[in-house]
Amino acid sequence: MNRNNTIINGAEQRFRIRNNKNMLSLSGVLRFMPETLFWMKPFIEDQLGGMHTYTRSKVRENRLAEPLSSGTEFYDWAGIFQLGGCVLLALNKEKDTFLELRFHYLQTGNMDFLTKEDAKYNELGQVTFSPQNAEFQLLQPKVALKIAF
Repeated sequence: MNRNNTIINGAEQRFRIRNNKNMLSLSGVLRFMPETLFWMKPFIEDQLGGMHTYTRSKVRENRLAEPLSSGTEFYDWAGIFQLGGCVLLALNKEKDTFLELRFHYLQTGNMDFLTKEDAKYNELGQVTFSPQNAEFQLLQPKVALKIAF
């Protein structure tokens, strides 16, 4: 959120500029899970898909006022690849409740995105973008509880 005191049409006004940085990803999963008779089920999985990053903003006089201006100002797409491993640990004899321990590596292609400091507004309300261009590389540990009904 940025607060800005500017003069528009000869009157001093305060505006609230709110930027939301967002990411949306969609991927398909290919999983290899060998059948085991033990209380532990290991598997590996691969995901391929796409990632969409976008920045939306709203300009308001205050937090409760209707937006004077709003829209999606910056966006980009990139392909994603994710590879990971998991272990399902049975928590009961019926093997219908599992503790799921995962670890994934995610890699995207190069894409343009905005950080907090990359959108600058001048006194006339015009915006200048200075996007970053990079690939995302994430290591994601995950813990879940899996219950069969």
